[in-house]
Amino acid sequence: MTLIEFLEARIAEDEAAAQAVEQSAPSDPELRAAHQDQLGHSDAELTAWWKRRETALHPTGTWMVGVSPRRALAECEAKRAIIGMHDAELDLPEQRRAGLEDGLRIAVRALALTYANHPDYDEEWRP
Repeated sequence: MTLIEFLEARIAEDEAAAQAVEQSAPSDPELRAAHQDQLGHSDAELTAWWKRRETALHPTGTWMVGVSPRRALAECEAKRAIIGMHDAELDLPEQRRAGLEDGLRIAVRALALTYANHPDYDEEWRP
């Protein structure tokens, strides 16, 4: 498994966990609309949703405590953007391209550090 394949798999797991939590949010349209940004309310349904959100079990068996599903999804998008830049053909002068490629290589390795406790993580990927 390459570093990029490893990261893409972990990002997909994070995304699936965030989507599952977000989809379990209250279904009452008025309640949801009133609290679209934070979904915080004292009624029983919303309190139960918050409890599920705070203790969302990630597919790898780790907990996504205190992470808003929207933030987790935004982080997945940002990580994919960095990976996309890493894999892109850069139409730049040689010296500038080499520097940017080195920086992106370091950035991608740094992204992988957040998954260093995963059994598929390869210590050779450490920046």
